[in-house]
Amino acid sequence: MATEMIDKKPTTLYREGNRSAPVIRGKSESLRAYRRQIADAEFGPDARAHVLQQVSSGVPLAEAAAQVNVSIVRVYGRALWDEEFRVQLDDALDAYSAPFMSDKCGTPAGYRRRKCRCRNCRAAHSEETARYR
Repeated sequence: MATEMIDKKPTTLYREGNRSAPVIRGKSESLRAYRRQIADAEFGPDARAHVLQQVSSGVPLAEAAAQVNVSIVRVYGRALWDEEFRVQLDDALDAYSAPFMSDKCGTPAGYRRRKCRCRNCRAAHSEETARYR
């Protein structure tokens, strides 16, 4: 019986009713890898480079994402788990906001009215919305 469990994947063991901690952890890791594989297929390196280049040159993030047929949620979702992409996206968003932001940068108004998505404006927006939760 023990060798039978070793040969099976965590997802199979979970489906069969095994809810032990190692099986649940293995199932979660397996699903995470599968979902990231799908995300890579939909939003691959070329698409990411295109979005970053467009945002750096002054195109709003939503428009740049639409050009490669991905949602803005997919872009920000990728940034949650891909540290390298997160840094590149933050740099691109900072470059995007630099030309037109002045005294409003880093304020909730910069996020809401000027549609700026730089680090400072996102932080100010998060701080503001946290008060309402």
